[in-house]
Amino acid sequence: MKERIEGGGKLILFGNGGSATDANDWALDCVMPPRGMKPIPAVSLSMEPANISAIANDVGVELVFLRQLIAQAQPNDVAVAISTSGGSRNIVAALEEARKREMLTVGLLGYDGGEIVRRGLADFPLIVRSDYIPRIQEVQASIYHILREAMEGTANG
Repeated sequence: MKERIEGGGKLILFGNGGSATDANDWALDCVMPPRGMKPIPAVSLSMEPANISAIANDVGVELVFLRQLIAQAQPNDVAVAISTSGGSRNIVAALEEARKREMLTVGLLGYDGGEIVRRGLADFPLIVRSDYIPRIQEVQASIYHILREAMEGTANG
C-alpha cells in the first residue's frame, strides 16, 4: 500500500452495511486526518447514496462498486474491500475488476475470508477469524486505524 500511495495512487475503499460505514470512516481519516497527520489520497465507493442508488436502479446492486471502480481507478491505486462475510457479490465483482486492472487488492474480512479468499482476490487478506459480526467489525476498525497510522509517512500531498 505504501509503495502504491508513494507512486501517486489512492486507496479505493468499499463495503456494504456496517462495512460501508467503516470504508467511509477510513477514507475520511485519510483525506481529513486528525491534527498532526498528513492527508493520504482515498475515496470510499460507499459514500455517495446518489451513485449507489442510480447504479443499483439502472444495472443492479451487484455492480454498484464495480461501475464506480471503473470510473475512478488509476494506475497505482489500491482496492480495499471491507466485508464481514467475504462473499458479497458486489464486493467480489469489484475485486475481480481490480485484478483485471492489476491493482493491489486488500481484503479486510471476517469468518474464514469467504469467497474472496477461496478465489484469491485479495493480495493481502486480513482475516478476523470469528463468526460474531460485532466482534469482526470491532477488530476490523482497529486494523484500519492501525494501517492509517502506519501509512502516515506515505502521504504524497
